[in-house]
Amino acid sequence: MKKASIFFLCLILLLSMAMTGCQSAATTTATTANTTSATTAKATEATTTEPTASTKEFVELEWYTPAGDCPDAQMVFDALNVSLKDKINAKVNIHSVPIADYGTKMTAVVGAGQACDIFTTDSEFPFANQVAQGACLDITKLLPIYAPDIMALLPEGMWAGASYKNAVYAIPTYKDNASLKGLQYNKTWAEKYQVTIPEWTSFSELEDEMYAVRAGMDKEGTYKDYIPVVGTTSIEPSFWFTYNKLISDLAVTTVTGVNSFAGQGDSDKVFCLYTTDEYKAYCHSMLKWVTDRILINKNTTPWGFHYEKGEVFSTTCDGWADLPENFYSEDWKAQLVVKNPVVMTTSSVQGAMNAIAIQSKNPERALMLLNIVNTDTPTATLLRFGIEGEHYNRDAKGLIYFTDSKRNSDSSAYGYYQWYGIEWGNIFAMELPASQNQNLWKAVKAYNEKALVDKNLGFSTDVSKITNQVAACSAVVEEYRENLELGLYSDDAMVDSMLKEFTDKLKANGLEEVLAECQSQLTAWQAANK
Repeated sequence: MKKASIFFLCLILLLSMAMTGCQSAATTTATTANTTSATTAKATEATTTEPTASTKEFVELEWYTPAGDCPDAQMVFDALNVSLKDKINAKVNIHSVPIADYGTKMTAVVGAGQACDIFTTDSEFPFANQVAQGACLDITKLLPIYAPDIMALLPEGMWAGASYKNAVYAIPTYKDNASLKGLQYNKTWAEKYQVTIPEWTSFSELEDEMYAVRAGMDKEGTYKDYIPVVGTTSIEPSFWFTYNKLISDLAVTTVTGVNSFAGQGDSDKVFCLYTTDEYKAYCHSMLKWVTDRILINKNTTPWGFHYEKGEVFSTTCDGWADLPENFYSEDWKAQLVVKNPVVMTTSSVQGAMNAIAIQSKNPERALMLLNIVNTDTPTATLLRFGIEGEHYNRDAKGLIYFTDSKRNSDSSAYGYYQWYGIEWGNIFAMELPASQNQNLWKAVKAYNEKALVDKNLGFSTDVSKITNQVAACSAVVEEYRENLELGLYSDDAMVDSMLKEFTDKLKANGLEEVLAECQSQLTAWQAANK
């Protein structure tokens, strides 16, 4: 954590300096602060000294996000706006864009300079790309004044992931910021087949156990032969390997302390996942596992079975830190084993963040809004579960439940329900429903705290010089990746042939230029952040 600590201390110094020019009392206290808590406390004083000065004029804000669109979304957003009128004299118009369309939609919104105050960055609309292209506002000076509570709340390493050239450009979602890759499995089945699922660093280490379950299912003869062992079409590379993504899987590095790739350095060498011998072996394993009915064959396996109903042995999961045994049913026991170690990288921190758009006319009020949704429990709960009395009720312990609510009683047709809702910010601010283990947040935070912190945390690639090459290579990836990773080619010879064709085409479309530019930037960043 040493580099992250140094970064954070520097950030606090910048933020303290940024208070110059604000109210004199605030200036005096903020500039003398030398700890995170002191800076935050004084920043809060600056916010509350003149509570009406920055909210005198009513404003409307525009927030674009890939949060799921629920039937009662507007009803919930109207309730939010009643609260915001009282708190910050503002209204927010929330534009929920389907995740599949989010990147395209936001490219148009940002490119045309449309009215936009807040937007979510994620895998479809990556933070690094947007900040490099000037779409995000530098909020370093505004944070301690207009969002002091969230500034105090977030762990120091997360601010490094939200920064570019030593300035802060977004507010990260406080969540499972270490990458939690897990296997959920039916413990009742495992006991029946006398299979023990161990801790694992690569999913490949579970091959013997997966095949033992397959043998048990076939011997028992009570399951249709097409039912797989793992109810998914593929084990994603991030479950098979541990690495840091600089530009998706096109440009990656190893993670110090975890040796997934031979001869690829110690977090200091940039390489392409697709050209490694390990990826080649992984593709062959996917073909084998699909052929042997460990995994679903996307093209031939009939659908209609569900892990949650106890109809398949296991499934992969992302972001789960805890799983009560009877979470899905009283008839069978569930178990979770998380990939070890959990790792905090720039890409895991940047999985969901909210940035202030460069064209925002009201960035101060936008930050006030983000401060509220990240720290105010009633607001955070509203944005996940809707309105009390309409979308949920409370049991004798005061916990939220949905079964007899007016608009959320049918779990297959919720009026408004957005579990986790990482697009809305800090997940720990919301109340946990009664159906969840009430120690879940402690478990998630514990994983964050014990995470292996990648030494490149905070580094983001500026793709401005290689935009065309990245676009061309990304198109090639879309052409080949699915068939390789879903085990859909006919045999091993076809896998080898298509993988060679794939990597040759990547090189022909500028892969080496992408790697060279990333390497140059990473080397310079590491030298400056020793």
